[in-house]
Amino acid sequence: MRSLPALVVVAALAISGCSGAPSQEEERAAGMALAATRMTGQSLGRCLAAAGYDVDAATVAGNVQRGTDVQLTSGPQKAYLVRIEGPKDVTLTVVYDKAWVEANDESDEAALAEVHCSL
Repeated sequence: MRSLPALVVVAALAISGCSGAPSQEEERAAGMALAATRMTGQSLGRCLAAAGYDVDAATVAGNVQRGTDVQLTSGPQKAYLVRIEGPKDVTLTVVYDKAWVEANDESDEAALAEVHCSL
């Protein structure tokens, strides 16, 4: 039988593990989103920063969540949703293994176009 202090320590470790730092994949997905190259050659992160968005790498990595896998002819690919906070929050879809980045939906495309940061 375990003592109460041992159970408290185990419970504390379990709780702290659930709300920890972003995973390596989440950090990488955030980096891919910020580094996406626009048609002008400028990175999306630089463009969004100029438009008043919070493009701090750690902040963006904290706003990443796993999306639904994308089905390609080569098989399923992991996808992540990356939210970048700003005047109008923008969510991007990152196809992880291909390093593809695109606006998540039409409203995100419109928000990017509004600040002249379309992909």
